[in-house]
Amino acid sequence: MYTKEFDRKGRLICFEGIDRSGKSSQIEILSLYLIMKNIPHVVIKFPTNETYPGREINKFLKGEIFINPDKVDLYFTSDRLEMYGEIKRLLEEGTWIICDRYVYSGIAYGNTMIYFNTLEFGKVIRPDLVFFMDVQYEDVKNRKDFGKELYEEKNRLERAYKNFLKLFEDKDFVKIIDGRKGIREISEEIEKEIEGIFIK
Repeated sequence: MYTKEFDRKGRLICFEGIDRSGKSSQIEILSLYLIMKNIPHVVIKFPTNETYPGREINKFLKGEIFINPDKVDLYFTSDRLEMYGEIKRLLEEGTWIICDRYVYSGIAYGNTMIYFNTLEFGKVIRPDLVFFMDVQYEDVKNRKDFGKELYEEKNRLERAYKNFLKLFEDKDFVKIIDGRKGIREISEEIEKEIEGIFIK
């Protein structure tokens, strides 16, 4: 699945979970924490606005354009493929990267295995740490702005949640976070985890 390891001076930290699981709020807080620690970092949100496929997917998720269902996963995959080179460059320079979603979302949400096996397999940069925000549909359905994007519906989110659990089973680089806790309680848990592993 993963590309050959290289001399990375930065860290790749990814946040995963279903829609409205609290990833974005925790990434904002973590970014402020890293600023206080004088750690250079960037935040990358997939799908990105840095690539043509990413921009098209963002329009699609907002209902602004139509993409053939058979091609949707290809757009997600292509967006990531175009970003791997930049991620590698930043890590080699010593910049930390915080990802709001990564390849695991592509697999959990979509039917991506065909594209993943043919295009992305062996090219994924392995994260140093993944935080999985463990919340289910019933936990997020009443959260602010829920339902504004195309994929925010019960059956899809329930299937994605189950797929995430399978993907992350027995993975030593995945930290499962109870996303039902308070925002500050979660952020303290995340900061403690990062300090224990990376900041001496």
